[in-house]
Amino acid sequence: MSKVLTIVIPSYNVEMFLDNTLKSFVCEKNVMDKFEVIVVDDGSKDKTSEIGNAYAEKYPNTFKIIWSIIF
Repeated sequence: MSKVLTIVIPSYNVEMFLDNTLKSFVCEKNVMDKFEVIVVDDGSKDKTSEIGNAYAEKYPNTFKIIWSIIF
């Protein structure tokens, strides 16, 4: 089944808010199969990346994390 909605969450040092934000998208599997959530971590120095990665590992069909590279 293809996704009908993509939600992109740009993030930088938002560990205090990210877990609640991502948790709000967790619902019934048949609903979660219809959308994807992409967290773009822009080089956070806190646990933003770890939180996003935990959701991507637990719900790989719905959550993705992208790490931007800072030069």
